Amino acid sequence: MTLPEIVRAVGLNRTTVWRLVLCLEELGYVERQADDRFRLGLKLLRLGAVVQGTLDLRAAARPAMEALASATDESVYLSVRTGDLRVCIDMVESKQSIRHRIALGEAIALYAGAAGKLLLAFMPPDELRKYLERVRLEPICRRTIQDPMVLLAQLEQIRREELAFSVEERFFETLSIAAPVRDHSGNVIAALSITGPSVRMESRGTDKLAQEVRSAALDISKALGHMRTGSQDAEKPACRTAP
Repeated sequence: MTLPEIVRAVGLNRTTVWRLVLCLEELGYVERQADDRFRLGLKLLRLGAVVQGTLDLRAAARPAMEALASATDESVYLSVRTGDLRVCIDMVESKQSIRHRIALGEAIALYAGAAGKLLLAFMPPDELRKYLERVRLEPICRRTIQDPMVLLAQLEQIRREELAFSVEERFFETLSIAAPVRDHSGNVIAALSITGPSVRMESRGTDKLAQEVRSAALDISKALGHMRTGSQDAEKPACRTAP
């Protein structure tokens, strides 16, 4: 479209539209052609691919999430990493009268909670080092990890066991268990987690619940084309990290 065509389409004055178009061009969302017409930029295509990937992930995960929620009767979350935060992109809420709930799209610190720690654990080493250099581990709840060395030790254990646990790191009297979701190339692209009152979950057995979470995460990974190979074929013990 030409600039006058854009002005007529959006109903703003020419100066405002020109300023906005220049800004979008600088950011890569709009490209100017030789005849001074403007078209959508390639950056929008990349963003579209990201959104499509998220939609595909949610569609692949939904059956396993619903089955996990039914089996455990706790709230189930699917989270992905966005910069220094994790974001919940889908959830199945527990039917219990006392239950845990976070909002879809809510951004949460990576270092607090099972899902965030799991995503941190599988971050490339150089990215993890830079993350720890720039992020302050501030207390959120009484057991939030504030010592980088303690966090690193837990992340190493999470990588070995492919399970993450947290107790009262974000909310009082709350326990979370998370397992990795992998794509067809084996990369960890999301964390599947269950969260609920710690007393109720501990009474059911955290090892049993951990195996349920791990099995559901594996089902989602298989739906995304991931095939377990090598050491992944051996069932890993659900050893819980001491709070």
